[in-house]
Amino acid sequence: MKIILSADLKGIGKKNEIKDLSPGYVRNFLLPKKLATLATPQALKLLEIQKKKESEKEGRTKELLGKLKEEKNLVFYLNVGPNQEIYNSVTAEEIERELTSRGFPDAKVKLERPIKALGETEIEVNLGKGIAEKITIAVQPRLE
Repeated sequence: MKIILSADLKGIGKKNEIKDLSPGYVRNFLLPKKLATLATPQALKLLEIQKKKESEKEGRTKELLGKLKEEKNLVFYLNVGPNQEIYNSVTAEEIERELTSRGFPDAKVKLERPIKALGETEIEVNLGKGIAEKITIAVQPRLE
């Protein structure tokens, strides 16, 4: 029986793959748990449209990533005292917010601790769909 997987299943396949499995397994396990749908012509057309949309989104993400790399880095400004002591820091949430405003809504940043130093820092950003890139964060003193 031909089905379209609705989730990744160990030993069977990944989400959106078309598989031919035994009817009993499909009827008694996969369909009741909504882990698969029958591969009808209508469902196959929907799957094709969905895959096309995902590939277009991935293409846009790569295009935006190219633009982000051309800009070289993201710049954040921190308050600095008269003796160059830093009063605040750049957090992962602030970096994610900036990336979201630049067109990366699924960006996730993992920092061990907030950035509390002037200069450039290279960090790894997960942009979703398994796309992870290193970008440079520049921290400069705020001029008042």
